[in-house]
Amino acid sequence: MAGLTKYQKGNRLLVSKQYEKAIRLFESHAAAHPEDAADCHERIAECYRRCNVLPAPVPVAEGVTLVSEGNLKAAEYHFRLALNCDPHHFASLYGLSQSMTTSRAGGLRKAPKRGPGLC
Repeated sequence: MAGLTKYQKGNRLLVSKQYEKAIRLFESHAAAHPEDAADCHERIAECYRRCNVLPAPVPVAEGVTLVSEGNLKAAEYHFRLALNCDPHHFASLYGLSQSMTTSRAGGLRKAPKRGPGLC
């Protein structure tokens, strides 16, 4: 990977699912190149969104098991950092909306199966 920037190396590590190493490279690149900070924070957020924080599969419904879940709070935090750097950063706007939608839907796993007005 000689001749590549830390940002480019981080992208390669992200694709190969080496998220912790990728995050360190993106952080380092952002510190050295503030003009790329929004892109770096979006990539860090993507690492957190894709990582698996579940220690074991979790049954969520009959016949349905959750086997992977990203760190959505950390992802949301870094999407917001990217948007602080560039309020129009499209990938961060999209990623934030996806993270928030997914984290809100997670609460549905805890919702009662029956309630007032439900079948």
